[in-house]
Amino acid sequence: MNVPPTTLEAIIQETLRRRAGGEQLEDDVVIAAHPALMPQLEMELKKLRLIAGARAEAGAATAEFGDTVIHSQEMSQEDTDSPLAEDRRPRVEVPDYELLKFLGRGGFGEVYLGRHRIHGEFSAVKIFAKRRAAELDGVRAYKQRAQQNSNLVPIEHVGELAEVYYYVMPLADDVKPRSAVRAPETYEPKSLKWCIDNLPPFAPEKVAGIGAELLEGLEALHEVGLTHSDVKPANIMAFDGRWRLGDLGLMGPSGHLSGDRGTSSFWPPEGPNDPTADLYALALSLYLLLSGGELLRFQDFVAGRDVPEGDPEKLSLLRGVIARACHEEPGQRYLSARAMRADLEVIPGRTKSHGPKTHSTRRWLLGGLVAVVLLGALALLLNGRSDTDVAIDTLSSESDTVGAERDAQVTIGHQPTHRPTNQPVPGRSSETKPGRLAGQETPGNASADSAHSDSPSADPFADLPDDPFESMVRIQPGEFWMGSPRGETGRNENEGPEHRVRLSRSFFIGQFEVTQRQYEQLMGENPSAHRNPDSPVENVSWHDAIDYCRRLSDRDGRRYRLPTEAEWEYVCRAGSTTAYAGGAELTAGSTAVPGGLPGAGPAKVGTYAANAWDVCDMHGNVWEWCQDGWDTEYYDDSPSLDPGGPDNGSLRMIRGGSWRDGATAARSASRRKLHSNSRRDDVGFRVVCEEELDHK
Repeated sequence: MNVPPTTLEAIIQETLRRRAGGEQLEDDVVIAAHPALMPQLEMELKKLRLIAGARAEAGAATAEFGDTVIHSQEMSQEDTDSPLAEDRRPRVEVPDYELLKFLGRGGFGEVYLGRHRIHGEFSAVKIFAKRRAAELDGVRAYKQRAQQNSNLVPIEHVGELAEVYYYVMPLADDVKPRSAVRAPETYEPKSLKWCIDNLPPFAPEKVAGIGAELLEGLEALHEVGLTHSDVKPANIMAFDGRWRLGDLGLMGPSGHLSGDRGTSSFWPPEGPNDPTADLYALALSLYLLLSGGELLRFQDFVAGRDVPEGDPEKLSLLRGVIARACHEEPGQRYLSARAMRADLEVIPGRTKSHGPKTHSTRRWLLGGLVAVVLLGALALLLNGRSDTDVAIDTLSSESDTVGAERDAQVTIGHQPTHRPTNQPVPGRSSETKPGRLAGQETPGNASADSAHSDSPSADPFADLPDDPFESMVRIQPGEFWMGSPRGETGRNENEGPEHRVRLSRSFFIGQFEVTQRQYEQLMGENPSAHRNPDSPVENVSWHDAIDYCRRLSDRDGRRYRLPTEAEWEYVCRAGSTTAYAGGAELTAGSTAVPGGLPGAGPAKVGTYAANAWDVCDMHGNVWEWCQDGWDTEYYDDSPSLDPGGPDNGSLRMIRGGSWRDGATAARSASRRKLHSNSRRDDVGFRVVCEEELDHK
């Protein structure tokens, strides 16, 4: 008697085995057999469908150049059932070009090898029907953008005939510069798909370099409101010695599909309706280049169970980037090409991008600043705010950050709870002085029957006016439920199982994240990308944060360190058991705000309302480094008393979400791992000071 599998992994493996044996096993049948695992099975089976589609796409495509694998209503049955004929003749004549050879076709159009009738130069000529005229505006917009970015295939000419449109591009040559076409009859354009099919897997640093180059191209498109919607290995071509995004006819406005665009097997589950879908597809393409086309092992790769050959540290960093870009929860993915590129550029030995980097144009910069000033003025009217901080903060942003997150859908950072400047922060004593440790104690337990806190203690650092922190809050011992319950919106498996934790010692924690002013005073430099002395320091690695704590301890004779994950979540929850400290959703006083505007970045510390324990900015602003290392199974067997987390490995934990991320990333239980060497403009830290100190 066969015993049915009970674990999720075993069920998936059994499903694959039975399907490989020819059994027509539908998803609904698998789910019905395991009702208790229905949500997880639905997600895993959806991944299998995507992987199967991508594998079929990779194996079936015979046209390397511009093969969009779109099933056009105009395509004949013969076209779809048989390989593309080498001697296929064009339907029209294109001025100045003799069309020599059919290179490829999708539902959008046909691509031919063309030779100029006068000077004999070879080019690629794409022809598409006028019923697709809506795409022509995208092609023209792309043509202008490609002139400014060397990571996009340039368009040399756009033309119109009686029944069709066409455009002319340089030929995809080879990975070597100026590789000439010597024999048109044997010409084969070089794409990443060609490399996957014909070459050994690429080293992680080389994959990272290619990805960084292509992300510059996507960034340029997204900044002007275009999405590609068909990023895949067959559409990433070698031009004059560098990799560029090809099949330009598929460009369209972000969030709008024009007809049947793109290749669905490289889309995220929710479809290609925004720029993040391009990042998802590129990450999947990079994985294929790294693995040699082993799509069926993708989930094992993301989970760290299947490791390709290469340097372990570089592979770990690259896996982190790919896993985030392809995360099953859209809110957990990268929201911009620039953010993803920044993480790839951390990988040691990465092949540098060639040519000038292009960011926002001056015209777009000025227009964006005007838009933000107008939005700021509107916010002043709506909030009754009398100062001009919003407009000033926006105009003072560095020009090279403009447009960094234009394609973001949601970022975290509460709407400020505005109050007159002469009123104290709610929950704080009006006698609390800036620049001193408040010494304010907080209730200890999250449960209703917890012990109450003692009366506020005297400020142990009151005699230290030069202390770098504006305030710290004393946290009482207590117990709480750590992790997220099943069913919480946005929950990830690494947040469970939910488990009871007791912290037996009181400690002090920074009421705010460490500011740029504080960091620079101690370390002598400000590495932040978004410069403001009162904003949190960012662009710091875990090692940088540890070094800051060490120097501060040496200088002041106290023990400063990063919080453990348990301490961080305990303080973030502040006695709550909901997804956020203020409830199941972010409230009106802590609302996720639209991102992607020029000047987007972290707010000044303390801009937003404090939680019940008087600690600010735990939800959003910047991710915060914690002391703990990463262990996949740590939550399963972590100690219930004062858990310190794993202290090994190069991966460390970050908490709290950021201005760049979706709301679910800012939940109290949300946690991510990041390489300890990573420096990102949405990651900072706050510090803990241990109370067991000799203050004599």
